[in-house]
Amino acid sequence: MYILAVIVRKGGAGKSTLAFSAACDAAEHGYRVLLVSADPQGDSARWAKGPDARIRPDDRFESPHGFSVLYSANVPPADELTAYDLVIVDLPPVAEAVMWVRPHMWLMPMDGRNALEDTLPILRAMRSQGGKMVFVPNKADAAGMGTEQVLREGIQAAMRLQPGSVCLDSIPDSAAVARVGEYALPPWKTPYGPKTLGAAAVRVVCAYVRAAAGKPKARTKPKTTANVASRWR
Repeated sequence: MYILAVIVRKGGAGKSTLAFSAACDAAEHGYRVLLVSADPQGDSARWAKGPDARIRPDDRFESPHGFSVLYSANVPPADELTAYDLVIVDLPPVAEAVMWVRPHMWLMPMDGRNALEDTLPILRAMRSQGGKMVFVPNKADAAGMGTEQVLREGIQAAMRLQPGSVCLDSIPDSAAVARVGEYALPPWKTPYGPKTLGAAAVRVVCAYVRAAAGKPKARTKPKTTANVASRWR
C-alpha cells in the first residue's frame, strides 16, 4: 500500500485536479485506489461522484471511474488501508494538514511563485512526516515563460534544502485540464482533451506516481472504514 499526499498552501494551484486525475489513471491501470478528499471544499470527491454531484462530510462511495472515495478530514489509519494499492489524500491548503498523514510521497503542484512561497514554511514539517517531495510546475506558463522560469529557479533553490526532492516536467496551461471540474472527467477524457499537451503532461505525472507505487497486487475487496467523527464539525 502506497500513500500519496497532494498539498499546496494556495487555492487554485491544481491540487484537487492532480489528486482526482491520479486516482482515475491508477484505476484505469488496475490499481485498487482510495481517494481521500480531506479538503472541506471537496472538489476531488465531487468530481469522483459525477457532474453536479452533492456530497456530505464522511460520505463514502464507489466512483464510476473505478475507485473508492472517502470525503473526510480524518485519514484512516494505515492498518485500515492495506487492501488498497494506492491511497491518494487530497489535503486542504493549511499548515496543520501536514500532520494528518505520513505519506510515501508529497505531490506539490505549483502554479507560480506565490504557491511556492506559501508552501515553503511547511516543508520542514512535511519532511518530519517522511515521504519524498515532488514539485510539479502547473500552468505557470499562463503568465509567460519568464514567470515559469522564475518558478523553476525558486523550486530548484527549495530542492537544495530538501535532499532527494524532485521536480517533474511542467504541465502547460490547457483547457483540457481546466475543464476537469466542469465535466468531472480526467483531462484525457474531457472534450478535445485526449491529444492535448496538457492531458499528456498530467498523464506523465500520473505515470510517475504509478511507478513509485509499484505494480498492483491481487487483493480481496477492501473493508469499509469505520465511522469516525469529522474534524470539520
